[in-house]
Amino acid sequence: MKNGPIKLSELASQGEKQQKPVKKNMKGTVQGEGRADAFTGRVISEIEVQQRHKKRYNLYVNERFFLGISEETLVHFGLYKGMDLTEEQLSAIRNKELENRAYQVALVYLSHSLRSKKQIEERLEKEEIEPEYIERTLHRLEELGLVDDVSFGASYVRTQALISRKGPEFIQKELKKKGLTEENIRKALEEYPRQQQLENCRYLADKKWFANQKRYSFRKNQEKTWFYLYSKGFEKEMIQAVISEYKEEVGSNQAALKKELEKYWRKYRYLDKKQKIYKVKCALYRKGFESDEINNCLDQRQEEEELGDCD
Repeated sequence: MKNGPIKLSELASQGEKQQKPVKKNMKGTVQGEGRADAFTGRVISEIEVQQRHKKRYNLYVNERFFLGISEETLVHFGLYKGMDLTEEQLSAIRNKELENRAYQVALVYLSHSLRSKKQIEERLEKEEIEPEYIERTLHRLEELGLVDDVSFGASYVRTQALISRKGPEFIQKELKKKGLTEENIRKALEEYPRQQQLENCRYLADKKWFANQKRYSFRKNQEKTWFYLYSKGFEKEMIQAVISEYKEEVGSNQAALKKELEKYWRKYRYLDKKQKIYKVKCALYRKGFESDEINNCLDQRQEEEELGDCD
């Protein structure tokens, strides 16, 4: 067999060269007239099972590889070794197989989770499937109800609200990236009532607030929690309302300051006194503590260190 896949254009030219001359009998009629198929010069020379995929076959025409086909295509066209094919039949086989491949890729992609129309389109493009077959596949999936951006959007919103607890603005941006229209996004967000948004906002705020409470000043903690909630897609008004629920506890700011001061005091212990104090002040200031509080706390720490040295 010759190397390399054969093209339809090559088969057409081979068919013209191999076409047998027309012979007439004594009555002047064409010999072979009336048979179902006349010889075209495009003959299936081999059909072999693929080594890695036992339900797929390599189709050879005129001793050259033509196309890998599925069992469905093989049965659909009733293909067999020695079968004489027209150019139209070869084209139909190719179209059937490429369309089937696009459909199978889409089904595998959908088997993991729901997808938007744009996501499936991008997946098929990544597999280098031609636009014609992508369009046919999307149409087929829509007819079967396997692709529906409205249902996908609603499901995506419910999942993000329940599992990830993201805010509506974050979800809206994600749905836009996935190709949903403004109208479909609006419908999808109806699955996320405002009360649930508020509960999620409070849940994430508590998580962030208490994680930072002993590391930052009250004011700095407010700031960090606010930006964290904003990055999660919640409205500014809702964030402000949730942040305002936190009240500064008496002594909590001082306790956090002392803890952070000790951490940085140990970190810069190898520096000389002047450099160490400067480094510690800068670090505490970045944590949101006030200058007066930092200076008072540093004075106490130095006094304690001096008393320790005297002992």
